[in-house]
Amino acid sequence: MNAAKETAADKDAAQTEVDNALNVLNAAVAKLEKVKDPNQQQPVQPQPEQTKPDKTTPQTGDRTNAALLFGCAVLSGAGVFFAYRRRRTIK
Repeated sequence: MNAAKETAADKDAAQTEVDNALNVLNAAVAKLEKVKDPNQQQPVQPQPEQTKPDKTTPQTGDRTNAALLFGCAVLSGAGVFFAYRRRRTIK
């Protein structure tokens, strides 16, 4: 590291000297190993909340709501059809 500092301070350093100092620093960084601090506590991972399925909400794959919406759409369409037909016959 001191050699790299000297190269950085040298204003007349050639590009090859700078490149060599950089390669030496990169090699030193690659050899570093992370050391665990015995005083540091491990972060606690939050556990997902375990919940029981609610009986009022539809479960995945439940087709009750889709069937109800389809039935309402059919009845609404039939109501519009018959109202239009009745209005047409009254005129």
